[in-house]
Amino acid sequence: MLGVFLFLLGASVGSFFAAWAGRGSLAAVARGRSSCRNCTLTLHGHHLVPIVSWLFLRGRCAHCKISIPLSLLVTEAAFGVLFLLLWFVQFGSFTHVPTDERAWLGFAVKLLFLLMFGILALFDWYHMTLPDRLTVPFITMAAVVNILLEPTAARAIDLLSGAAILAAFFGLQYLLSRGRWIGAGDIRFGVLLGAMFGVSGVFVAAFGYVIGAAVSIVLLATGLAHRKTALPLGLFLSLGGAVFLLLGDWLVRVLYV
Repeated sequence: MLGVFLFLLGASVGSFFAAWAGRGSLAAVARGRSSCRNCTLTLHGHHLVPIVSWLFLRGRCAHCKISIPLSLLVTEAAFGVLFLLLWFVQFGSFTHVPTDERAWLGFAVKLLFLLMFGILALFDWYHMTLPDRLTVPFITMAAVVNILLEPTAARAIDLLSGAAILAAFFGLQYLLSRGRWIGAGDIRFGVLLGAMFGVSGVFVAAFGYVIGAAVSIVLLATGLAHRKTALPLGLFLSLGGAVFLLLGDWLVRVLYV
């Protein structure tokens, strides 16, 4: 039952984040109820149950039968799986609720960072942009959380070094390409990785580029994209960050054995 609850909770968060990113702001989500983008049918509760409603409606509006984007189903399912994975990685079992306060603290921090990656990935996927109103507060939040968890000079230097290295890495690409390769939002995303992971954020960025390169090769090979097709780098960096959050400790053990 715990696993089912976590999956449904994650799917609900994914549905909310999809609405947030799709409408562009929390204010837009709060102002009005969800509706069909074609016939403007107001969606009621039974239309908005994560995953279940999409499957029950067979991916089509109940009124005009226009297709509901498959991306919504993918987003809801992906967030559900991420919640399950994070819980299992942190606690190792779905059969009981742990009482270790440090484990819960670690879970809360990883969940916070995972949610940051999630909404940024969706904004970049939907709009090909990483808005400052998200990246700048997230940078501040990540840095404050890490300093509160480990209030040492060494940790502060690690975070500042990571942010500076990644800002320089993305900034150089921006300057060399005059903004054609990456956007200014990607520079701030690099600073965010530094604020989250310190110098280790360099490996997260590298892994994000590997994911992006692999996806690009597949898209080019299948004809779904061409050489000038713009791809959301923030999405790939978010995937790299999510993998590092979930498997970072294991990867460190493997690399240093």
